[in-house]
Amino acid sequence: HGTGGLSLLSFSDEKENFRQVDKGEVFREDPGEVFILEVRKSGDITCCELEQQFGAILGRASTKLTYFDLHRGVVAGFVDVGCSTSVMKSRGPLLVCGTQNGDVILRDHRTGLRAEHTLPACAGPVASLDVHSDLLVSCGWSERQGQMMYDNLVKATFDLGEELVWTATEGGWLSAFLSPSMERYCCVRAHNQRVVDMRPLAGGGVLSASSDSVRVHGTGGLSLLSFSDE
Repeated sequence: HGTGGLSLLSFSDEKENFRQVDKGEVFREDPGEVFILEVRKSGDITCCELEQQFGAILGRASTKLTYFDLHRGVVAGFVDVGCSTSVMKSRGPLLVCGTQNGDVILRDHRTGLRAEHTLPACAGPVASLDVHSDLLVSCGWSERQGQMMYDNLVKATFDLGEELVWTATEGGWLSAFLSPSMERYCCVRAHNQRVVDMRPLAGGGVLSASSDSVRVHGTGGLSLLSFSDE
């Protein structure tokens, strides 16, 4: 969403209606969508993660995390965690949060998202993280020559077999490393532009996307599927 928001798509013939759910936010129901949560403060929502009890948690550039009930289509509550959140990943009872100041914080759903552990990760905002078993991988911003900028690595994820860690770069390269030794396994130029998203596939390999192409690569880096928006 251009202004920040969360929506769930479905089919409906009901008349559009609105109601206020929080200062600066509007809950709206309209044809073709079950609900939309619109955040009027542009850029406030930074990430979204599914959560078993409520349905979804929204990370924000502000210090709040928002619980959203996907079953009832309502905001279930807010938690002020004292820092902004740039990326999140649920793992069992833990919510792993990457922050704008470069920390990775392990929060426990059972204690109201209290910070259980804080791990320094980057000099600036954490851009991507993934967690499997007792392993965690992250990447983000660094400070170079007095300026904050992305590391060359902009995406990181484990493969579903947990044997490899895949990374993606600003220049469109994908690399796989043996986990947990991080010995390089393979490297392939997948895109001509920055990788904007990357997801592991069942059976190994990854799906990656740039602004104009989608690629599927097997565990050894072999190209299995390619689509370009020309």
